[in-house]
Parts: sequence; C-alpha cells; structure tokens
Amino acid sequence: MAIVERVLQILREGSAASTYKHAVLIALMDLCVERTAADGSAPQSVTTRQLATKVIELYWDQTRPFGGGGGAILQQTTQRGSSIPSWIQKLRQKVEDDVGCTLSPARARLADATSWTTLVDNVEVRLIEMPLAKLQRVAGEDHPWLYALSWDDGAHKPTHDSVQTYQRGEDSDFDNVVRLQPGVGECLSRLHSLMRPFVQQEWTRMVAKCSKMEESKLHGFLFGANRKALEAVRQPLADLQQGRCFYCGGRLGMNAHVDHFLPWARFAEDGLANLVVADARCNGNKRDHLPAHSFVEKWRQRTRGQRSELVRLSGQLQWQLAEDEALGTARAAYYRLPADTRLWAGRDEWLAIDLEALRKALA
Repeated sequence: MAIVERVLQILREGSAASTYKHAVLIALMDLCVERTAADGSAPQSVTTRQLATKVIELYWDQTRPFGGGGGAILQQTTQRGSSIPSWIQKLRQKVEDDVGCTLSPARARLADATSWTTLVDNVEVRLIEMPLAKLQRVAGEDHPWLYALSWDDGAHKPTHDSVQTYQRGEDSDFDNVVRLQPGVGECLSRLHSLMRPFVQQEWTRMVAKCSKMEESKLHGFLFGANRKALEAVRQPLADLQQGRCFYCGGRLGMNAHVDHFLPWARFAEDGLANLVVADARCNGNKRDHLPAHSFVEKWRQRTRGQRSELVRLSGQLQWQLAEDEALGTARAAYYRLPADTRLWAGRDEWLAIDLEALRKALA
C-alpha cells in the first residue's frame, strides 16, 4: 500500500493551487487500465498527448453550469488567469452554440476538429509546463517514484518551439513519453477501483475550497454519470438489441435504462461499446457489480457480430465507440479478481468467477 501513501503525500503535502494534479493522477490510472494488454500486463509508458486528451475528458462535464443553465462554472484553481477548465468551457460554448445541444467530447471533436486539436495542443503544453514536472515534488524535492521524464521545469525545460514542432508532427528534440517506473503501471491498474474514488474525493475537496462551497453538494456533479445525455442512445441501442433487455432477454418497456456494462464506478466511460439497455429491475439489481462470464461473452459477441452497426451508430449519433478502452478495462478488472470472487449472473443470482472463460472471451 506504499503507493497509496505516496499519492496521499502528493495530494496533501505538495503545493496545491489547482486540481491539475488530481486530473493527471486519475488520467494516469485510467490509461493504465484502458491500455491493459491481452495477457493482462499494464502499460509501461503513456504519452503527454494521451494524458492531455484524458484530462480534457475528465474536466468536460465539470465545465457545465453547476445547478443548471443559470448556475456558475465551478472554480478549479485559486490562481488568476487562463486555466484548462476555462479553455474547455470556451470550446464547449462555441460548438454547443453552433449545433444547439449539449455535446460529449467525442461529438465536440467531430463538430470542430480544428478547435479540438488546438485545445489538446494547449492542454498538453500546460501539462508539460506545470503538473507533470512538478507532480512528484514534495517539500521542494523531487521524488520520481511514479514516472520519469526526459525533461524538467529547470535546466532541461523543453522550449516552446520544440513542443510546437513536435505537435505539428515534425522532427523535434522533445520527447513526449512519460515512462512509468517499474511496477507502477501494474499497481495503478490493480488499485484503480480503490485509488480513483480517493483522488476524486480529494479533487472534490479542492473544488469546494476554490468555489467556496460545501463538499457534499459537489461530488455527484463532478463525477457522476450524465444520465440525461445517455437518453440519446437509449432507443438506438434498444433497437440493436431487438427491443429486449441485454441481461434477462425480456421485452423492454418504457422504463428501460441505459446501463454501463462495466460499472461507471470502475470505468467512467460513456462509449457505445460499454453501453447496453436493460429493464429497470435488472439494472437496479446489477448496480455496480461486475457481470458473470456468460454476460461478458455476450457483450464481446455483440461487439464482434454487430460491430458494423455499432460503428454506424457511432457516426450517426456522433458518439464515441471506445471499443479498445472498454476491452482493456475489462481485462484489468477481471484478471486481477481474487479466485473466490462471485460475479453477478442475473437478478439475485451469483456465480463463482471462471477466469479461463473470461480470458477466452476477452482475448
């Protein structure tokens, strides 16, 4: 549990003027999970570009007005000047005004690819300049136990020109690789379901401080699933399932729910690959439990057998598919479960984990 203690030290003993460090830590955790290989191994590195994109996705829904259309945008920093959330909010307002509706990051990227690329460029530069080089600094000293960089914010600080040259896809001496220290990727993946909620709570505490609000009012807004947005995919997915509940096979009624197959608490991703439609009883009974291997097999068969339909829906709805991320997360979630784990097999039914069947389904 040393890694948990070190994360706590970073969050509570390091300098804290914004929520950037929280976003970077969760982005690292999520990427380690989503990029789990077929053999269950965690990645050994990520890139600054991947981190920038993930950080934007984490902040995206947090840039909605708190409390509805007339509410204020929550403050995420104690410093003045432009910030990552303010850049995201400006892009959201621009593209959503153009199309007249709320957009997900994937739909915003499709709606205005040029502005999206500029946003990712700016966020990447900010991450390079600030949290990545400083994240592991406690009491003025660097302790690079989490990752190693080929640059820093001192004598080896990358020039703005070198970063911009790299972002244009031209030859540059800037190295965008964030190399995880030995064993860190595995630890972040294995402890994801424990550490992510913890960092979220610390993030909530920081937002409460910056916005001068009570913590209890903020967590659900900051990190809950946007159920209203999911309504756009309910009927198309129900049609794909021929009007039947994904789990029990019964006819779907008016109270059908869009369910995160891999629970939102484990995989905060609204990609079509992770969404199914279930009746209210099945969805309420499943809650945040992991489904048994028979459902995993069915889920993978849907992805393989109906992939062209899912891709078509993704384009039609302008909704991200996120197939690879869902598959990597499933591997990370299931392969590391204890041998005596029991999985949800239907309404009030539980089965012992069948790791061999799960590995076959998730190959």
